Amino acid sequence: MCTYTGAEEDQIIRARFLTQTSVTRGEPPFRKLTKKFIHLCEQAERGTPQETHEAHEQFVREAAMIQLQFERMQAVADANRREQQNYIQKQQQLQAEIEQVKQDIQTKKMELEQARQVRQHNEEYEVLRHLLAQHPPRAATQAEIDRINGNIKRITAQGNKVAATMQKRRQQFALLFHVIEELQRCTEESEEHLGEEVQQMEVDS
Repeated sequence: MCTYTGAEEDQIIRARFLTQTSVTRGEPPFRKLTKKFIHLCEQAERGTPQETHEAHEQFVREAAMIQLQFERMQAVADANRREQQNYIQKQQQLQAEIEQVKQDIQTKKMELEQARQVRQHNEEYEVLRHLLAQHPPRAATQAEIDRINGNIKRITAQGNKVAATMQKRRQQFALLFHVIEELQRCTEESEEHLGEEVQQMEVDS
């Protein structure tokens, strides 16, 4: 989308207003007004009072039309500026939301990595438990075996909890990607809609 500063828009308005480029036919407005003024002066010098009055009325009407046209073009420019400000604000808001989503995704990745490490440790302890179960316990090592079994139970419970957490994180991760796609789609639709509105306003003017 092409945007202009306030000074650039004022310059465009003046150029269109002076050259009448915003209409498809007819003389530039100030040229017509100049002709009406010259005609008024001529009638004031050589014409009758009635002709002078009519020339004065024509001049006033032409000036009023110019003033009305200028006000309309100024209103269009003001509307364009407001629309541009709204667009910029929406873009900034969407960008901030996208950045937040990216940060959330990075956090979820770190949590998933930690969960994978815990699961790996849990599997290693499970292998160790099976190895211990294959040999008869001895009195000298029974206390150590009991301690290891206690650790295995604790880690197993922790692994189950982590597995549940990983499942929840996977669902959140999928939702985050969906939000990003929706935000990008809304941004593209906003740009297309805004461009159509600006073109329509220029055509109406």
